[in-house]
Amino acid sequence: MASGFQQDTNQLSPNFYRVTIDLSGYDSTAANTTSGSVEPDSGDSFATMNTTLANSRRRARGNLRWEAIISNLSKYSDCQILDVTATEAGPSTLDEADDVTTALSFTIRYERDAFVLPGVQAQLIAEGRISGGAAKMTDHETLGTATSCTTTALAVRELVVRGITKGYADYLTNVSTAVNSSTDVFQKSARVYDGIGGGQEKITVASPVTPKVAHTDVTVTLVDTVTLVNA
Repeated sequence: MASGFQQDTNQLSPNFYRVTIDLSGYDSTAANTTSGSVEPDSGDSFATMNTTLANSRRRARGNLRWEAIISNLSKYSDCQILDVTATEAGPSTLDEADDVTTALSFTIRYERDAFVLPGVQAQLIAEGRISGGAAKMTDHETLGTATSCTTTALAVRELVVRGITKGYADYLTNVSTAVNSSTDVFQKSARVYDGIGGGQEKITVASPVTPKVAHTDVTVTLVDTVTLVNA
């Protein structure tokens, strides 16, 4: 016998995606514009501050890449970032601003993830990353060999990779060309501080790796879905 319980099928039903990024091979030399990994926390989040301005700039680069990832993930649909876990070599919990993240994971909650896949597909096609009528990801320089972007999880991976490699000059034909630390860059103002002095600086952030390499470092898994039930 039916209970008469019904729900509006037009209400939002969130889906959750878990992202893991292997950053263990990324440049950690503070003076290099490719350094900085991906850092979800800025330098002033730590009780133990950066000990040099160079180290502070390195953390700022990583934090700006994190900002780029979040900006990309919210480009086609609003999202929430949950359960962020960052570890350093060991692994152990990062507890000083001079530490460098070697592994990062977080969960994305999308209320309307149906917009993400078509948005990324349209972006790839507009860039010319299309072969056989399919939108192709930036995981290979040969379009015919590149992965077709056919699921939301793959679209999310593309967005994360674009955040990590923001500044990379050519996503169409040279996704495996070695990073040029002078031209594959973007600049943005950030605060640097070494416990004594510092201030706002324009930080140059180079892509730490090529898009092709970044794709091998990023894993995205659909971990949970919510289904509306009528009883």
